[in-house]
Amino acid sequence: YTTTILDWFNTGCNREISVYREFIEEIIEPGILPIDVLKNMKIEVIKQVKPKMAYSTHFGKNEILVFNIFRIEMEDLYIETIKESTENKNSILKLINSKDIKKQCTNHNGKSTKIGAHAKYIL
Repeated sequence: YTTTILDWFNTGCNREISVYREFIEEIIEPGILPIDVLKNMKIEVIKQVKPKMAYSTHFGKNEILVFNIFRIEMEDLYIETIKESTENKNSILKLINSKDIKKQCTNHNGKSTKIGAHAKYIL
C-alpha cells in the first residue's frame, strides 16, 4: 500500500507540485517581498529525503513523511529585505542558525519556539 502511494506521489499527477504557492503564502502575501521577486527567482531541487513512516501524535495515526529540499536564488536586494524583516520584533520571520536547528528550538521575542526535527535536513 505504501509503495502505491509513493509511486503516485512521485509522478506528480493530480497533486500540487509547485513550490511557488508556499513562497507566495509565506513571503509575498504578508508583504515581506513584492510579487516581482518571482520574475528572476531561480529554484533548484537539492534533494528528496527518503520517505519514512512515522506516528503522528497530532493525527493519531501513521503518516508518510517526504521532505523536498530546494535552493532559492534571488536578487541581493530581496535577500537584504528578508534579513531586514527578521530584525523587526513583530516579524513573522526569524533567521535560524545551525545550532538552533540541531537543538530544535530558538528564542523568538523572549519565548522559546520549537523548530521541527525535519529542519535538520537543510544542514
